[in-house]
Amino acid sequence: MTSYHMDNAVAFILGLLRKMTIGHDTAEMMKTRAGFIRFASAPQLLYSLSHWKSTSQLIEDLKIDYDGGDGANIKAAIRLAAANFRRLEHRPGVKKVIVILASSEHEENVYIEARKEAEKFKANGGEIVTIGR
Repeated sequence: MTSYHMDNAVAFILGLLRKMTIGHDTAEMMKTRAGFIRFASAPQLLYSLSHWKSTSQLIEDLKIDYDGGDGANIKAAIRLAAANFRRLEHRPGVKKVIVILASSEHEENVYIEARKEAEKFKANGGEIVTIGR
């Protein structure tokens, strides 16, 4: 993925999140939580599920820069995301959804390993949505 494509991808995600009520739950409403992991050769947690207090805060403050890294270690990114769903800040009984935004992986063995990790996550009740080529 290039810097240009990363900027477009972030703009796309922001467009989706603008339509959601992001934040911490209140007595009146369950709100959506969003976290972000950047990954190339190694995943990096940028924002945890409890980071954002409101949709407007997310829209104003979200910063995901292109790191120029090679590769797409989707397997490690799924593991990191799954670990964050096991933390106390994730609400029990709420569907765990990972959205993977990436360009294609070219190495077949890398794809196979990522697919195995995805199947484990889904077997534990998670959903995975992929966006990209």
